[in-house]
Amino acid sequence: MQLLPPCGVKRTFYKIEHLLWYQLWQWIRKKHPTSSIKYRVRKYFTMKKGKRVYDVKAIDYWQQREYLNAKNSINAERSYMQMFTRQRGRCTVCNHRITETDIKGSKVHKHHMKPRSKGGNWKLDNLRLLHQECHTKLHGIFSRSDMAKYMDKGIDYLRLMKPIKS
Repeated sequence: MQLLPPCGVKRTFYKIEHLLWYQLWQWIRKKHPTSSIKYRVRKYFTMKKGKRVYDVKAIDYWQQREYLNAKNSINAERSYMQMFTRQRGRCTVCNHRITETDIKGSKVHKHHMKPRSKGGNWKLDNLRLLHQECHTKLHGIFSRSDMAKYMDKGIDYLRLMKPIKS
């Protein structure tokens, strides 16, 4: 026996879907004011086996947009912005993107390659941006003494590691 949703739910979801589609269509019309309807539909509403799929050509656009949104959400000191830009918006441990949600949720940490307790400084070349979870795991793998020894020998110990999967 199949359970049916309460009578208003189906109608509500239909209205939401229609509203979202309409707003998307308005955005597409603004973005491509001189293009034909066929072009717009082909570009944004690709069909495969009867289902709409994400336009593969737009992946670069959305990744760039995600990067810029995250970068623009950094309200902290200038060094965060510089590290984020230098690292191309990626955590140097897991190589996953540092997202706007990570930044706003304070889930991004500064990591001192050579710990301050072992003579490290606050200069940019001694700092990396890491996800909070990656930072915790990193300190579980390397002791501060190990980090200092590697850095004294000029070895970037983050490159020795296999990416940590979160």
